[in-house]
Amino acid sequence: VWRAARMNMLAGKHFNSGLRGVFFSIGYLGWFVDPKVFVLSTLLLLAVLVRRQFFSAARQAVIGQPPEPTPGPGKS
Repeated sequence: VWRAARMNMLAGKHFNSGLRGVFFSIGYLGWFVDPKVFVLSTLLLLAVLVRRQFFSAARQAVIGQPPEPTPGPGKS
């Protein structure tokens, strides 16, 4: 069981690294337009990845925090 859990953790880590590479390759496409577009798209993708990594509901679930309440329909 321990070995299977370790393999699962390693697979998840490598999968996430691959996804980050794919996301940053999208930002790299901005280089073909203009260096400023490249910098802007890379920073935008970095902000999205930081939000997903450190401020997501999935992370809160893993570390044991209750998710922030979301307003229902018709509520602000």
